Amino acid sequence: MLSKWLLFPPFPSTVLLFLVIILSGSGAGYAVSPVMWGMVISAYICLCCLSVFFIIKSDTRCNVGIALLAQGILFPVVSMRAGAMFIAWIWFIMFMVGLGISFFHVTRGNAAAPDEGPNGAGENDDAEVTRAERVLDKLGLPVCFSDSRGVTLGATSAFLEEIGKGRLQIEGDVITDVIPVDDEDVELNSGKWYLSQVKEGERFYFLLSPTQDGKPQKEISPVSMPSQEGSGVAGIFDPVTGLYTNEYRTLRGAEEISRAQRYKRSISGMLLYLFFNPTDSAGLNDKQEKMLRDAFAARVKTTLRTMDLGFVMPDNRIQVLLPETPQAGVRTLVGRLMTLPRDIFDDEIREAVNPKVRAGVYTYSGTTRIEYAIFCATLEQAFASSKEGAPGIASAPVQAASQAA
Repeated sequence: MLSKWLLFPPFPSTVLLFLVIILSGSGAGYAVSPVMWGMVISAYICLCCLSVFFIIKSDTRCNVGIALLAQGILFPVVSMRAGAMFIAWIWFIMFMVGLGISFFHVTRGNAAAPDEGPNGAGENDDAEVTRAERVLDKLGLPVCFSDSRGVTLGATSAFLEEIGKGRLQIEGDVITDVIPVDDEDVELNSGKWYLSQVKEGERFYFLLSPTQDGKPQKEISPVSMPSQEGSGVAGIFDPVTGLYTNEYRTLRGAEEISRAQRYKRSISGMLLYLFFNPTDSAGLNDKQEKMLRDAFAARVKTTLRTMDLGFVMPDNRIQVLLPETPQAGVRTLVGRLMTLPRDIFDDEIREAVNPKVRAGVYTYSGTTRIEYAIFCATLEQAFASSKEGAPGIASAPVQAASQAA
């Protein structure tokens, strides 16, 4: 990281200043007007700011040219004032070289932009990737990303927390110095993780996923997967609905509530249950009920936003967490979810079993301290107070965590 700052204009300027003092003539220097000094110093400060911008962005292509430009602007005037007119021409040559290097990198960079068409498609792609990275950060996923050369471009807050480093400590480093990308199992202070890689365009994404004894969850066969009522871990995703599993809910839910507390941001929760009226379910057996509930859960998954989290629970209910969503937003969404049976099931099924959705809603403001168990207990309270056609809405958390799901 320190090597990036060696070309920051004030560093070479300090060395060159001593050279000017040594080579300065014994006679009086040339007078320089205050206006000239003002122009030179202003241009020098602008180039310093531009250098800082490129250093922070980890784009070192133009740093050499900017450093030469800055010296070539400042030291001809300094040399004239010090009476060293003969080396002022050296600084002028340095200025011209810096100008040429900067022009070359700017024009070459624009011409070599890989996927840029006449409408600036390359810039649009970069903007899309940047938006995707912001979404990953909001989701709380531990993800690091690099360019095609293996230079680390950044990471989400969750990733930085797991590796115990700051953002500036990893940006610009080789990705192998940040995390062992050749290993599937990564041992960190927080435990053992499974590292997966995805290539998207010109970028590589590295995701840390929780493991069971260091083995990737994707290796667990859905056929031999233990029941969610059992004691085994069923993985992160439910293979049928695409929602997260109940086991993962207990881990991720606590993280989301803790994050909402830390950044004082609201988070809303929903508890959904598809039931059939009359209660005898018109002769439905267990397998048929499960098929209908799985179809409902899969549609809930596609209705949620990318940043929302849906979990299937052992009692056929669905818990949904909506980060940074106020109460008005969650009411709109739950109203849409309660009408899903009309879109999913045909007239014959609706007439036979009359499927309906029961829902409970609670929004946590993030300004007070709360545990995930209390959050779940408040959702249970809202669910218990719900009526047909209208969700139950809790306005304050309950104080007994023993009611939590």
